[in-house]
Amino acid sequence: MRKSQSRTGIRLVRSGVAVAATAAAVVAGTANPAFASDLAFTSVSGTPMVVGAGGTFTGTVTGLTTGVATVFGRLVTGSDNTVSCPAAYGTAVSSGPNIAVTAAKVSGNDNSATFTIPATTPPGSYRACLYAGNAANSALEGHAADNQDLVITPAAAVAAPNTSGPNVTSVTATGTTAWLSLGTTAAATFVASGTSCPTTYGTGGAITATTTKNAANTIATVTIPAGLVMGNSYNVCVFAGNTVGTSPLVGTTAFSNVPGAMVSPNVGPDTNGNTVVVSSPNNFLTNAHTALGAIFTVDPCPNVYDTTPAGNFDSATVTKVTNNRISVLVPAEVNIVGSDPATAYNLCIYGDNTEDTGTLATQPLVYSVATAVTVDASTPIDVTSGPSQGGQLVSITGTGFPTAPESQVSAAIGGTPLKDVRVISSTKLTGITQPRAAGAAAVSVTTMAGTATTANTPYTYNFGISVSPNTAKPGNTSTPMIYVNGAGFSNISFGSDADYNTAFGRVFLVTNGWFASTDTGGPFGTTDPITACTGAVVVVSDTELLCRLDLGNTFGATAGDLDQAADVSPGSYQVAVIRDASSVDAALTDFSQIASGSAFTVAAY
Repeated sequence: MRKSQSRTGIRLVRSGVAVAATAAAVVAGTANPAFASDLAFTSVSGTPMVVGAGGTFTGTVTGLTTGVATVFGRLVTGSDNTVSCPAAYGTAVSSGPNIAVTAAKVSGNDNSATFTIPATTPPGSYRACLYAGNAANSALEGHAADNQDLVITPAAAVAAPNTSGPNVTSVTATGTTAWLSLGTTAAATFVASGTSCPTTYGTGGAITATTTKNAANTIATVTIPAGLVMGNSYNVCVFAGNTVGTSPLVGTTAFSNVPGAMVSPNVGPDTNGNTVVVSSPNNFLTNAHTALGAIFTVDPCPNVYDTTPAGNFDSATVTKVTNNRISVLVPAEVNIVGSDPATAYNLCIYGDNTEDTGTLATQPLVYSVATAVTVDASTPIDVTSGPSQGGQLVSITGTGFPTAPESQVSAAIGGTPLKDVRVISSTKLTGITQPRAAGAAAVSVTTMAGTATTANTPYTYNFGISVSPNTAKPGNTSTPMIYVNGAGFSNISFGSDADYNTAFGRVFLVTNGWFASTDTGGPFGTTDPITACTGAVVVVSDTELLCRLDLGNTFGATAGDLDQAADVSPGSYQVAVIRDASSVDAALTDFSQIASGSAFTVAAY
């Protein structure tokens, strides 16, 4: 890939005394050049001046434009000393075109003049000529040295996209000038990477492609042709027309027909040093791929491996695992840019890490970095317990919580996400618990940098429920259907037989004193339940069940037998959901806790 770099301009040498004197004699109103009688030429050695169509360069020589107000330029076709500049502006040359060039004196400097290459100039070798006006007989002021060609190169266009991908059917090639001005139409061909584009259309065995251009002559749209080989890279050659053997090459770009891939993880902390894995369903690597390359950049992926630009960070360790899987060490320079909460980088994978040679092996991937997140180890949450049915506002403390409005952040307790998460500061956020099965739980916070989770379980979901309706009349025919809301019901195996002291879940009606006596090994002990739901307990969802409460019978002397044909006395009770009726102790997760929502009243009203 050609590097963008500054180049020394063509130095224009002075024209000979005979030509200058003759021209000066016939150009009315034009002062003699200061060097009209000077036979000495300024020697220029070395590499040709390389300029793209539409580009500029500057010619310099002492006293070049002294006494000349306005200058004009021409390009004559030729290489080295094979063609001379005409003595006058309007004189034709036999070797080919005599192309008019916009030229101007550098303000305040009689030693320099700038040339602007017309966008319609065909690529090739030229000699630059400078004149003291644009009349047909305007005298030659200076010209490039015999050994200093001006080489007009095809435009180096930028391809978008530069790789294949989902729904990619065409590629746009965009130049910095009107590089497509030379022809009325445009055409394109694809040749294998490493093969030079032919100088004219239709030669070199290339794959042809349907091409259009915009009215401004700055963008060519090239349809991706059939026949491109998966895994191969190509040079895209753009021509000023489709006349075989005649239409000249005016620009080039690159395109890689490579498979898609995945990167995992695709986000990481701003602290760097982590490793990601790139994999694909396709074997994007072969046994020939040994020295792989990877570049992280916020700019589009270069067509070839290029670590020269300041923003291209190459990985020091790229390891091939299989032909469809590699590991990549994230460079230390991959950090957040500016004040953004996170920065997305293109991850570019190359089959070879040779500078300016290795081509893309996969479609570009996206890897983002964000400030590392932590959760406080000692006091990560402001409360230690709450109801399993959720609805509790909690505060979580830590570091690295992103505060920007567009930031991505979530929090969870025991794997159940909090809702309405709000970042108060970089060290504090709040959220509301959602229903979850009772039990101890860890606290976690997730940002683009990853997930931080406490090593312990600082929060406990208490087994809490609410009941509706919460009143019923007494009597041996009173069997109200009750709806119970809570959490974790889908994990309870409810029994439906007449033995209420077995290893099944049950729904009991109890007194407040029952909760203090549950350390006896079962629900029946010092204080027995009053009655229970009979028949099947229907679990509607993890957070809702319904059952029929029997208010016409009570438990008798034999534990677990609902055999007393006695109405439940009017009074205030609690509904309790039991996980396992054969083993109940004082653990907060074995049975639902006493609460206002679980209160149930039996009364005649």
